[in-house]
Amino acid sequence: MKKIFRFVVIAVLIIGFAGACYRHEEQEGRHVLLETLQREDKAYEQDIIKTEIEEKDAKLIEWPQAFKELDSPNWQDRSEVLNEVLYGQLEIPSELKDKFIELIKEESVFEEKFVKNWIKTGLSEHEARVYFIQKYYKDGYMQYYSELSAVVSSFKDVRVVPFLLKGIYYGGGAVVPTHVINIGEGAVNPLFDAMRSDDMLMKRESVFVFSVWVNPPRDSDDYGVSEEMLITDSETLEKIKTAFLEALGDSDERVRVHAVYGLGAFPEDIVISRLEEIAKNDPDYSELFPSSSVRGLAVEILKQLKEKRKSLPEGKTKKLEE
Repeated sequence: MKKIFRFVVIAVLIIGFAGACYRHEEQEGRHVLLETLQREDKAYEQDIIKTEIEEKDAKLIEWPQAFKELDSPNWQDRSEVLNEVLYGQLEIPSELKDKFIELIKEESVFEEKFVKNWIKTGLSEHEARVYFIQKYYKDGYMQYYSELSAVVSSFKDVRVVPFLLKGIYYGGGAVVPTHVINIGEGAVNPLFDAMRSDDMLMKRESVFVFSVWVNPPRDSDDYGVSEEMLITDSETLEKIKTAFLEALGDSDERVRVHAVYGLGAFPEDIVISRLEEIAKNDPDYSELFPSSSVRGLAVEILKQLKEKRKSLPEGKTKKLEE
């Protein structure tokens, strides 16, 4: 019995030892396999890193070093890039244009947030906008924003129209209608969309841009609209005229002011008739600055339209009356 017991114990020990050896070998094998996989992963990662570095180097070679400043949090650094572009020292690669569009979007959001935050402190919207202009105009930010607007409008990309419209509103003159008009007739539909918007800011500035586009001021270099920039399509002009006439009934006096001004491009009976009503009945009037009010401006535009009618050939006048 004792012999059997010893045999069993020895057998158990042998099996245990063999199992331990197997487990040890298995662990060693796993360890070797893990090290191999880690080496392979590391080599793979190094290949990826090397590829990324090569791609970045290729981009740096393709893009002038100055474009890296677009990622700077300092707008003065970004302005240096814009200056080089505007003066023809840098040409923007097509794949980088989206970066500029994203940049003007960010600036638009920044301006809007600034104004809205100050409104929360008790300032009126007008006071908040004036404060924004005072705070940033003196150090050159507005000039930078004007340069950025000029660059993105040169892309003829309709995606920038909403940001330019907001820039006109918040930018204190840094962004002007010509920046939108430079895009060309591709900007017409986005402007109509803005006019139909519930956003009063977008509606107001889109009517403003249209008014300058069809009836450009003669005494303002900032709003200079060349003959080549004018809308010539008769169907589009008819739609704009109709939109102006509808805007005369808008609740916002600035929308109505811009619509009145824009109608100065259409010396037609229907336009003159509606403006005569506005000149008598619109509630917005200023004795101090009559031409900045709806009624006062309507009186001035009526005079201009009647003068235009006198200078038209007789056949043309009859056609307008019809």
